[in-house]
Amino acid sequence: MIIGAEFSYLVCSLFVLESVQKKHLSVGAGLFTSLMSLGSAIGAAASTAIRQHVSGQVKNIDGFHAAFFFGTGMAGLAILLALTCRVDKRGTREERIKKEREELQGERAVDAQPRSEIPL
Repeated sequence: MIIGAEFSYLVCSLFVLESVQKKHLSVGAGLFTSLMSLGSAIGAAASTAIRQHVSGQVKNIDGFHAAFFFGTGMAGLAILLALTCRVDKRGTREERIKKEREELQGERAVDAQPRSEIPL
């Protein structure tokens, strides 16, 4: 289970960082990490609440079964979402580098213009 979580974190973080523009990398990484932590905390709290509700103060295994089935259901829902959501690629790495260079050249051209010629 730990290995699967680590692989999903790695793949998702790479996808997020490849999907945002270079100037927004830190915001994208921070938002991704915050949402992953928040989701983990909510999932742990929900499974604990389910176990406590089913078992109560009695030491039996039914609460743990219910929490396990909750986690299994959430994993199944995640698989369904992953199979039905369509994600477009931003293009190849070379295309992105070329586009970033063109944007950078455009910014330099604007910076090189005298202030009187810059359109408002």
